Amino acid sequence: MGLGDLLTSELGVTVVALGTADIQGELHVVLCQDQVTDTGGFRCLHTIRHTDGTWEALRNVDAEVAPKGISFDQLSCANVAGQLHVCGVRDNRTLLHTIRYPDGHWQNYWGDVLAAVQAPPVEYGYEISVDCAGNDAGELQVVFLTGFSGARLQAFHAIRGADGNWTTATPFDHFKILEENL
Repeated sequence: MGLGDLLTSELGVTVVALGTADIQGELHVVLCQDQVTDTGGFRCLHTIRHTDGTWEALRNVDAEVAPKGISFDQLSCANVAGQLHVCGVRDNRTLLHTIRYPDGHWQNYWGDVLAAVQAPPVEYGYEISVDCAGNDAGELQVVFLTGFSGARLQAFHAIRGADGNWTTATPFDHFKILEENL
């Protein structure tokens, strides 16, 4: 059974965001599903493709992580020392983060990354885009862009240390870096 089979076996699945990460040769997939018939809202699901090619059944992340029913516009996942870190953009204005630990349980909440890194508030009409990467030292590196679509965007970088503390978001001018390297 493949991932497509898992998705089509769920009634009314419409995937609105998807993120993946490799952890010890196994592919972790996190997705946000729209229009869930039993709740009328959204839910996050997780599955793993094992090294032997088999897939685990989709598991409802909302059962363990609050608040439930969050709609994500974008998801980004990273392997951080064997933990699955998930960053999600909600309503194009909020950046949230949670963790799936190696024993299979989830951190029980979505943390507000923008508040933790002391980023400037995202103004109405602005959008956020995010990507993240991890390392074996236990750090999660997050880069996010804010601004109007099609206009000059502001880029920020922050690190979540192995101790769980975040650095202050540092802006950098990616357009200037790009121009200098052309």
